[in-house]
Amino acid sequence: LAQPTLLNNKSLISIKEGGLISIIGDYESVNDGKIHNDDSVFLTGDWINNAGNSGFSSQATGRVNLIGANQAIMGTDITTFNELETSGSGIKYGKLDVNVEGRLLLNNRELNMDTNTVFVTNPDSAAVKNDGGFVSSLQSGGLSRIINATEDYRFPRGFFTRCSTL
Repeated sequence: LAQPTLLNNKSLISIKEGGLISIIGDYESVNDGKIHNDDSVFLTGDWINNAGNSGFSSQATGRVNLIGANQAIMGTDITTFNELETSGSGIKYGKLDVNVEGRLLLNNRELNMDTNTVFVTNPDSAAVKNDGGFVSSLQSGGLSRIINATEDYRFPRGFFTRCSTL
């Protein structure tokens, strides 16, 4: 359990399988701070990546769950999540591009990307899951998918100006 902001300055935080970190407040990484996540991070505040890296060690296989009210993914550096889950309440905002290599679990939440894009690079058509949740954008942002399948794919989208598959 952390204070209003967990500041990761030049450190490697390691979460082993079966472990978790619950952050009541924001998480901010600076000066090459990163997480090795083999299980779960639960966050009630904003995710802020100013570390000069993608946020995680290359071995990261865990999930980050945004469990608060209105929350943002922001900073100067794009974060590459293995799994990103949106839950809790309110709207989740992508204040810069977001990469997801594993799964994007929208549940019943809105992920508002505005001028930014959430890139889901897992080619499995089930890599984006929702239960009424969706990605939205009233500007030039959107959801980009790589899909290795021939079946129809229904994008989980709300208000959109653009949507693409690669």
